[in-house]
Amino acid sequence: MDRYFNVTVYVINKDKKFLFIRHKKLQKWLPPGGHVEKNEIPDDAAVREVKEETGLDVELQGEKFPRETDCVRPYGIQRNVIKEGEHEHMDLIYWAKPVDESENLILNEQETEGIKWYSIEEILDPGFDSFEETKKWCKRFFDTID
Repeated sequence: MDRYFNVTVYVINKDKKFLFIRHKKLQKWLPPGGHVEKNEIPDDAAVREVKEETGLDVELQGEKFPRETDCVRPYGIQRNVIKEGEHEHMDLIYWAKPVDESENLILNEQETEGIKWYSIEEILDPGFDSFEETKKWCKRFFDTID
């Protein structure tokens, strides 16, 4: 079985809107994210993936590890079975704020078909095309941020 560490980054702006990309392969609206490369710190992977997929520089939010001043503790982890018995992702969940909200979004056409900021109401609408776990994470972050 192939198992990979991945990151998912819930980017939330000052208006409490979430940044989503339209994933080409999965045909769903998802937060930016992807594989942690060999020898890469997950924090660095999270920031890199957001930049690659959206053009946006972000700052990860959250508690720093006690001994590692440069590592932010992920808010959670979830196991995503990509192909039963063959391929799994161990997904580290982060949230981040844009460094500069006036920065323009840039669509990565190799991986995505769209990019957009969504309100929590839009995300929680039953017709919003995403995974239920994604909607639950958005609700959790929305309820805890100020």
